[in-house]
Amino acid sequence: MRVCNAAMLGCNAAMPGCNAAMLVCDAAMLVCNAAMLVCDAAMLVCNATLLVCNAAMLVCNAVCNAAMPGCNAAMLVCDAAMLGCNAAMLVCDAAMLGCNAAMLVCDAAMLVCNAAMLVCNAVV
Repeated sequence: MRVCNAAMLGCNAAMPGCNAAMLVCDAAMLVCNAAMLVCDAAMLVCNATLLVCNAAMLVCNAVCNAAMPGCNAAMLVCDAAMLGCNAAMLVCDAAMLGCNAAMLVCDAAMLVCNAAMLVCNAVV
């Protein structure tokens, strides 16, 4: 009986830590979801930029020789915009990897807490 009481005390002591860990995980998921919304918005902007660049290329091809200096400048801007979009996507991907890692840690913590509670319930 003393062992069971000690186990229950240990589980009860561990539960606030598990609950706190879950709150941290929930907060992390909110941040991750917000980051994904930002990334989705960035992708929309990037896709719109690509459409504009493609339209500019069609115009440039249509009026090629007369407008070549302006077209070259526009293409440089488009290339720079695409590099920025690619960099933003890399940041988003890295953020998602971090979020996934955080969730794995949270899941592992919850498994430990659940296992501890099963042991506590079994010995009582």
